[in-house]
Amino acid sequence: MIAPSFLQAFESMDELIALPEELHRLKLVDAPECSAALYVDFMKNQDDMRRRVAHAGLAEHAVNLLARFEERRARLTGESVDLRRRAYSVQLFMEHQDMFIRILHKLGYSFEQLSAIRSRAVKALIEDVPTLNVEAEMVARLESQTGVLKPNDLFDIQSFYTAVPYSSRVIAEKASISRAQQAKLDVKYSVVLSRSLHDLLNFYPRSQD
Repeated sequence: MIAPSFLQAFESMDELIALPEELHRLKLVDAPECSAALYVDFMKNQDDMRRRVAHAGLAEHAVNLLARFEERRARLTGESVDLRRRAYSVQLFMEHQDMFIRILHKLGYSFEQLSAIRSRAVKALIEDVPTLNVEAEMVARLESQTGVLKPNDLFDIQSFYTAVPYSSRVIAEKASISRAQQAKLDVKYSVVLSRSLHDLLNFYPRSQD
């Protein structure tokens, strides 16, 4: 995704969702600075021990999440992609209940009102929230395939649900692009999906400087 920053894609930048201190901190991070310079500075000057601890935590989280994926994939062996998507959508709804309740209260509604519309609430909140919709579509197709899942598969999904709804073009590896196209995410979110950086040649005008 080509943009000054990526934080707008996350719930913590939404004033309806974020805690005040969290929003303030991220607004400072998102101040008008050169994104490339900030990234280079972070990569060059970060504390090595902190980086190692963060990496170890991320690796542990990925292993645990993959185990959950594999367990669900085994449980739904032989089921269609559509059933897998619906099952994962319900799981997403359950995992995000606290967030939904927080938003409801800020908008002046109760959880009982949400519960009253039952399955329609699950369907609408997952299918109409872009990041959750993309995640459900991508995970359903990933889990329906054979072969051992790898941590990079998880990171690809995270990249896609962050970028696809908010970008004009997304370039990624063949497998992820194929899953997104099968789900017709390019049509739904009006984004061009590509497998090659060559597709960017002559697309962006060169600087006159």
